[in-house]
Amino acid sequence: MRKILWVILFTGLCISLSACTLLPGRSEDHDSRDEAREEDDSKQDDSRQDDSEAGWPEWMIPHAVPESTPVEPADFPSVATAPAPDGGETVEVQTETWIPIEKDFGTYRVLSTWEESVNRSTEEKYFYIPQGNDDLEWTDNISVNIGSNNYGEDEVTDFKEAIMQQYAEQLDPVALETLSEFSYITPQGYDVLVFTISDLDGVISRQYYIVADHEHCLVSVECKDDPDTAQRVSLEIVESFVWAEDD
Repeated sequence: MRKILWVILFTGLCISLSACTLLPGRSEDHDSRDEAREEDDSKQDDSRQDDSEAGWPEWMIPHAVPESTPVEPADFPSVATAPAPDGGETVEVQTETWIPIEKDFGTYRVLSTWEESVNRSTEEKYFYIPQGNDDLEWTDNISVNIGSNNYGEDEVTDFKEAIMQQYAEQLDPVALETLSEFSYITPQGYDVLVFTISDLDGVISRQYYIVADHEHCLVSVECKDDPDTAQRVSLEIVESFVWAEDD
């Protein structure tokens, strides 16, 4: 089954991804017709949110999308406050460290307890795994690579239909029944298409396609040992990802 999933990953590089456009801003006018229209829009938004998250475990739901403009990734490391042992003033407690990674195509963050795999990475695809697991036959892993496609930023629906067709052709009926998809916008302002498959041997495979015009960044995660951490690391890669500026 895992071989089939890898075939899909490479096939996905040959088809396209496009970004969906943001909804237009609501009118500042407060007359009754505009208020009614805003109420309808709100109901439709709630419906779309319910549809996108229906049936998903909590760890699979993406972070809430902020209404603000895209921002630079946060500083490192993450810091929380906690009471001092003697009950005195609060003290800062380092919780996690996220390491900034810079590649020719963009930047993103990886948890410090994960490392780039020497044995699995190539010049075109970078694999990240828990530290110390590089010599294991199996380990939870996340890959990052870019690909070109034939679709513009306004053709996200066409892309989704194309990749779903590829899944239908490549997966056996049992695996196809586990396929789910949704889309959202990252804190950096990029559209993402997300596809997830639950394998029969307990492996969860998820692919994130971060959209650009006629190209995409594919972040793919395979996990079964510690799916919570693997999903959290892959989601951080996606949501911290920033495309490199053109020269």
